[in-house]
Formats: sequence, structure tokens, C-alpha cells
Amino acid sequence: MQGTMKEHGPERDSDYRLLVVDDQTAIRDLLEHRLETEGFDVETVSDGRSALDQLREEGTAFDAVVLDVSMPNMDGFETLRRIQNLDRPPLTMMVSGRKSEREQIRAFELGAVDYVTKPFKPRVLVVRLESHLDRYWGNAPGSDGDSTARKATEEETTAKTTSAAETGSEPETDAETEDSEGDDWPGSWTPGVEGDQ
Repeated sequence: MQGTMKEHGPERDSDYRLLVVDDQTAIRDLLEHRLETEGFDVETVSDGRSALDQLREEGTAFDAVVLDVSMPNMDGFETLRRIQNLDRPPLTMMVSGRKSEREQIRAFELGAVDYVTKPFKPRVLVVRLESHLDRYWGNAPGSDGDSTARKATEEETTAKTTSAAETGSEPETDAETEDSEGDDWPGSWTPGVEGDQ
């Protein structure tokens, strides 16, 4: 199970390495951009078979997988089941437009650490993912083991506060900058379209 993954986890100051799996290009691009902005090392693939190939590749280790539920050829549930059978399965977070309790329970029973429903704010996904990773690796907030993403966020907040102090203005709040952070969901995604319901 997932506990064995600690053998290849990131050392202090290392980026978490993530694999994003989604058949929709707009969503892959959005998540890749946002996660890389937060300090993660991100690879993306468009289907479950490609994800498994990537995870099985010799010398490749991922700390977490962000996995879409509805994909052609092999859905997220079957992909998750096969991920859990790997020697060192990464943490896996499911994302889907499906909100049924039955499917969420199925994801957790198969070994997912979280189930996030679309559409969501990417920043929310980042915080939830980071929380799971930090908890798994024993990195409490403020400890020396903090992830690179958390440090980047703290440095950004410090920079905003310092800039505001120098100009005598109030620092921007998250609410004020929310729309400028690229968090808007891709306009091409609609519930029930392209198999993502």
C-alpha cells in the first residue's frame, strides 16, 4: 500500500513530483500551470494507460497523482486500482464532475486520498493536495520539512506585505487577487460534456 512510498519521497527543499491525468487538454494545461506556479514538478498525460506507463517507467517516481475519473479506454477507477498494485504507489487524488456518494465511496475504497468535484478553484485543489502530501511526509506547517510549494506561497505573501509597506498601501487580500491568479475554470468544460459527468 501507500506507506512504502516513503522510500522515495522528497528530501528537504525538493519539489513534490506530480502526475496529472485528464483527457481534456484545457484542464491538464490549467492544472499544470497552477501546480508549477506553486512549486510542484508536474508531468501530464491524457489517459490511464499512459499514466501507468509513466508510473512503471524505470527510475520514475511520483509523489502524487491527480486523476480524472471519466476517461476513454480506461477510466480513473480502473487506473487507480492498478496504481495501488504498483510496488510503490503514489498518493492519488481523484477529480471528477460526478458528485454521487457511491462513486466517491468507491474512490476511497480503492485507495484515493481525496475526491474533488469539478468545477473547482485550482487553488483549493493545490491546498488540499499539499495538505495530504505534507501530512504523509510528516511536514507540519512551519517545520523544516515544508514543501517547496508552501515556501513559495509564504514568500509571495511576504513580498506583497513588504511592497505594501514600502508604498504605504494595504496588502492585497486573496479575494482581491483571486480573479487575477488564473483560477477560472476552463470555459470549454461543461458538466455532462466529454464524459466528465
